[in-house]
Amino acid sequence: MAGFSVLTVRAFGREYPGNRLYPQLSDDEEQILAAEPGDGSGVTSFSGSYAFVYNMPRHVRNKLAETTGPLLGFVSDCRVAVSSETRTGASAWAGAGPGGAVAAGAAAVRAASARSRIQGTIMVGHLRYEWISKIWASPGRHLSLEYVSNDVPRAMEIQVSGGISVIMAQDIIRRVAAFRLKENPELPAGQRAVLEELQEAEPLRPTPRKWGYCELPGAEMVRTAVPRQ
Repeated sequence: MAGFSVLTVRAFGREYPGNRLYPQLSDDEEQILAAEPGDGSGVTSFSGSYAFVYNMPRHVRNKLAETTGPLLGFVSDCRVAVSSETRTGASAWAGAGPGGAVAAGAAAVRAASARSRIQGTIMVGHLRYEWISKIWASPGRHLSLEYVSNDVPRAMEIQVSGGISVIMAQDIIRRVAAFRLKENPELPAGQRAVLEELQEAEPLRPTPRKWGYCELPGAEMVRTAVPRQ
């Protein structure tokens, strides 16, 4: 799977392998993506214009996949997930910033889910917290989440609505730190000390036309094939 991207198109009503690379679609008509036990109860939702995945360094020629319709997403205790209708056009999607439950956008999710189920397909993707190596934010609108897939540095960039990119970045940084400290007790002492500080991370402070970023120690590479013996 050399061309693996964390964004992919999936069809409602089909069975997919239960691996961890992609989110599963929900059987509940009032939501698009199926919940996982690790999501926890403090899930927050957001809306946006697009997401795309690219090989680094960032350049339009390096794009691997991109959404073509309005974006809905959520931040949970174990991942950042997105879904997007695979057509263009007007949308009534509404989001809630960090601190607002996914239920705040329930009507919009129901509408998007209904349209997508009629159409039959939707683009979905997620980045699990063990994968994210660096988080970038620009003033107000953009997030970029770096990871490594089969030794290739990549990132997913998300355009978010409501001017909340810096707040979202802080929220994700804190959640990633808490997740790694809980799930990996064997982390080296130096990495553990950094993550303990990042549990109380201050907001990133990007300047106009610049991005702020935070490196997250202890990231794991995304592997899409079993290593040869």
